[in-house]
Amino acid sequence: MLNLKKRGFSLGISLILLSIIPVLGWKGFCKERLYFEIASIELTRSNLPCIDIKIEGENYPIMVDLGSRFGLCINDEVLAKLNKTRRGIQVSRNIWGTKFKHPKYIIPKLELGSLCFEKSSVTRISAEEKEAVLIWRKEGKKLPAESIGEIGRGLLKKFNLLFDIQKSRMIATNDTEALQKEGYSVDSFIKIPFKLDYRGIVLKVKTDLGQLKLILDTGTTLTFLKDSMLPKDGEVSIGYHGLSSINSNRFAIGGTEFGPQNLTFLKMADKLGELHGLLGMDFIQNHVIYIDFSKKVLYIQP
Repeated sequence: MLNLKKRGFSLGISLILLSIIPVLGWKGFCKERLYFEIASIELTRSNLPCIDIKIEGENYPIMVDLGSRFGLCINDEVLAKLNKTRRGIQVSRNIWGTKFKHPKYIIPKLELGSLCFEKSSVTRISAEEKEAVLIWRKEGKKLPAESIGEIGRGLLKKFNLLFDIQKSRMIATNDTEALQKEGYSVDSFIKIPFKLDYRGIVLKVKTDLGQLKLILDTGTTLTFLKDSMLPKDGEVSIGYHGLSSINSNRFAIGGTEFGPQNLTFLKMADKLGELHGLLGMDFIQNHVIYIDFSKKVLYIQP
């Protein structure tokens, strides 16, 4: 609120200002609130990024999943202990089109360092549902879970995010001067506009197979394309997971070449529509990226 008396405005000027504010909006008078929080990243056995969040005073490891439209997904064991309010059913489909119905709740508060999410939506995810999204599992003894679930775009898009996997850090900030002090000159990064819809952050990528539309996804280990795109000629290899892959010498985003890049082919449901696949952690871990959700721009350090 403007302190008119302290600033010495006359009543007439004050009335004029008050009449202008609804037209211009408060943004013309109030500076955007700056935020800055560094979270340490631990990679799972599947090379997926995990950070710590705090709920009801307890710290929990959670996987960062830009490919998920949900806010927060938590397993049965942890969810049972939390103070929560039931809020209906959340419907989802996995990459193969299998449909799931998840109970949905509201929890009072979720904390990521100094950042706070109040009245956050939480979706329950069972062990069976987690198993159903695995693309490949190594044979042998089943290993314990490395996180309580996933934090997805529903919450993450509220903040701009920098990922530096090599330095094991995620930074939530809109303060580019603070990033500069941390060694990240965003102005020197490659600037790439993206489309954001219910499926995720969509990028245009030029490859040996032509121009592709890929979803930026920290929730998948590899870069996957629909199996219908597997070329009939050329050198195709079979990986340890039993999936076909090729090496694309060309892999250009925003006019800048990042290739070569391995592309793995996977059977996917038609829900991706005109999209061709997922840009996974095998790419993200090798590049510092900054996602400006407010302006829908991705920055990649050259």
